[in-house]
Amino acid sequence: MSCAKCRASMDITAVLLYVLVPLLVVVSACSSPEEIVPLGKVKRAETLPVPLKSVVDICQVPGCNCTEISTWKYVNCTFNSSQEIELEPGSVPGNIIEMSIIGGEVLVFKSATIQMAQGLSLLRVDGTKNLIIHKQAFSIDSPTFFLQVQDCQKFVLESNGIKTSKTSITLEVKHCNQVAIKTSAFSKLSSGTFEHISSLILEETTFSFEINHNDHHHGPVTNLSFLHVKIVEIPRRAFVASLSEIKIHKCEIRNIQSEAFGMNLIASISIRDTTINKMQARAFSDKTLIIKFVLNNSKIAVWESNAIKGAVTNLTVINNTITEIGSEAVVSTTATAIIKYNKIKTIASEAIILKDFNQLLFTNNIITSLNKSFINFTFTNPNVLKEFHFVENEIYHTNPGALAFVPLLLQIEPSSVFKDNLFNQTCHCTISDWLGALFDTQNVFFALNTSFCTVDPIISNCFKINERLINMENFTELVCGDGDKIICEEYNGETKILDTTATMLFDEEDSGPSTQLVWGIFVIILVLIAVSGTIVILLIKGGIWMKKKGYCVHFRDRLNHAEQSFDDERDMVEQEPCTTEEYDEGDDLERLKELLDRLKKDMESPDDDIRLQAETHIQKLYEQFSATNNNRQEEETHLYEELGNMQNGKPKTLTNLHIETQSKPVVVDYSEPTDAAVHFYSELKQNKSDEDDISHKSSLKSNASGKMAFRPLPEKPRDIENPGPSRNY
Repeated sequence: MSCAKCRASMDITAVLLYVLVPLLVVVSACSSPEEIVPLGKVKRAETLPVPLKSVVDICQVPGCNCTEISTWKYVNCTFNSSQEIELEPGSVPGNIIEMSIIGGEVLVFKSATIQMAQGLSLLRVDGTKNLIIHKQAFSIDSPTFFLQVQDCQKFVLESNGIKTSKTSITLEVKHCNQVAIKTSAFSKLSSGTFEHISSLILEETTFSFEINHNDHHHGPVTNLSFLHVKIVEIPRRAFVASLSEIKIHKCEIRNIQSEAFGMNLIASISIRDTTINKMQARAFSDKTLIIKFVLNNSKIAVWESNAIKGAVTNLTVINNTITEIGSEAVVSTTATAIIKYNKIKTIASEAIILKDFNQLLFTNNIITSLNKSFINFTFTNPNVLKEFHFVENEIYHTNPGALAFVPLLLQIEPSSVFKDNLFNQTCHCTISDWLGALFDTQNVFFALNTSFCTVDPIISNCFKINERLINMENFTELVCGDGDKIICEEYNGETKILDTTATMLFDEEDSGPSTQLVWGIFVIILVLIAVSGTIVILLIKGGIWMKKKGYCVHFRDRLNHAEQSFDDERDMVEQEPCTTEEYDEGDDLERLKELLDRLKKDMESPDDDIRLQAETHIQKLYEQFSATNNNRQEEETHLYEELGNMQNGKPKTLTNLHIETQSKPVVVDYSEPTDAAVHFYSELKQNKSDEDDISHKSSLKSNASGKMAFRPLPEKPRDIENPGPSRNY
């Protein structure tokens, strides 16, 4: 690994660490959610400066101030975040009219804490972490009572927590994490408001009140409102009291159990901007009478069979996204049914069964799949039907008989309207037969001249129909005439635009993984990133260690040698490192020059190991040249000078070294006079004697250089027949 690559890896790892550490923190927080303590069992802090204790007189508790005006007392308390207060009978003044408590860790109202309070009109608890009201804690006889709880972590109202006979009770709970309302918590309730609650737990008969017929002579008076509330489950018989209004807006409900709304009269139910995972069978039982039911802009995954079984005077389903509507999902005696602007994936056979209705509007809906007779009806008196509209619906897949109810309703009420419906069906000349199967009748002219089908690209280009939807009757007139030819001309008749948003939406929902799978994949990716980061860190550490030990330079030299050997057409075998490379007599002078260039660079290296290897290689070359033939005298003279300089640690610039390359092998015999060898060796000895003093002083400051300096030069050739240096030292 090169040092530049080491630095690049360090930069990449730094970026990974900056990204990885926050993600791991997020995953740890998501994978280890805060412990949810069952409501009613308050988790006390492990270390609290003030233990939970009963209070004899709340006016004597530090942080409380009791003010008496006339004969009534006003209690105002501000507790620190660690105080735990338990109120019991006698701890609250009997003549209290208002009570306000702010802060505190735990506040508990035990049974019979407030008995027969004739003046108590307001209890406000703000910022207390845990509030518990035990059974029959409040017995109130005042005209009105307002209980306000806000900014808490947990609030538990146990069964019969607030009892009254004639008091109008108002409950308001806002901005709390967990709220639990037990069975029959109120004997009477005028208004209940729940807003911004992370988890609301209801029990069976939570909203079940004592019946006082004198209070209902004008109908039910209780109003319930849920806004931004998450309800895990609405249990069976949760709403069994007669209610004036139920508003469920911007909420999340996982499951509505069977008979959750049962045996009561509900004047109005409004479910708006809410997500419902499952609406079970008989969720609105047949013993329930609902005057007005509005389902607006909500999402419902599963609408089971017989989910709405009771009588609904006015049913309005507008602008919702519904994945599945089961068979007989709505079986109701209904005066008015309005179903508009919905996106529905699947509607089962006989999903909507209406009895004795006088108005049915089914318009502007986008439906992916329609099954046989998805709407069915019965009449005891057909004359009650006053209006029926089936207009501008987009339908993608239809089964035979899906719209069999339409011709029947058109016969009952001639003023009914069926028009501008879009079918994702390719236009063809026998489209009327397809309509006959769809409506289960051969008289389909009412649909042929008002419905639209899709055209293929050839017909679309022929008639210049960009929208690719054309009126069915117009298509048959243009394409299915008596002639054998189709005359292409711009179409000026009715067209529609097919909206594919709904099908794309449902396709995304079907193909998308579940939330648990998404989190699983996310965690696996993070683990892979962590493992990869660890490997990168280990590589960086190893690279730094290799750099300190000099292996980066060695690796670079080996790489350069390998590249050079690859470029040499005569030697395709990867060369050994420079410490073992030899010069062969058969090599040309270009090869020798490259070797000397590398040795020169190694001699200038700051690394002692590199210099030592280069010096050792020079020594081997020196020995090799000492044993070779002296045929190349002129060139070797310069080489000996260069080798001698490199031995003394003073390499010259190799560019001054003149080496003549030849395409043919160097001639073996001398072409110079026979005394050339004598002259050559005399110069070498003279140079040696001049440098002896310098070598004795410095010894080249290295063991290897010193050995080279004291090495004797070879003797001159003894005869011409055996030229060249001698190996005898």
